[in-house]
Amino acid sequence: MERICDCRVIATVKDAEPIGPKKLLDLLIIAPCTGNTLGKLAGWVTDTSVTMAAKAHLRNDRPVLIAPSTNDGLAGYAANLGALMGRKNLYFVVRLGVLVGSIAIVIAAAVLIEVIAGKVAKARKTDCV
Repeated sequence: MERICDCRVIATVKDAEPIGPKKLLDLLIIAPCTGNTLGKLAGWVTDTSVTMAAKAHLRNDRPVLIAPSTNDGLAGYAANLGALMGRKNLYFVVRLGVLVGSIAIVIAAAVLIEVIAGKVAKARKTDCV
């Protein structure tokens, strides 16, 4: 992964914590997001690099895109989905009530990036005037 992306993999909780304060990412995408990770995010449990990255990113008012994985057990985590849906800067990949796969994730991420880029461009334009 490091060779393909030409970036260091963030694999520990300690390494993930600076993501938010240093504003290393414009958008954090969690795909696929398992039911276990959904539960941890709903309860603010930060015992993995993914959950710590999300918490640090959200704590600094940065957007997180979540693409829940599809399996029979996901219905058991519906309460966690409900708890997360009310939070600021959290976005979900869904289509007609059905959780979808990687192609939709890419499309949703591209749309969200365009929205964020538009907001940043407007803010910078306003700041420059």
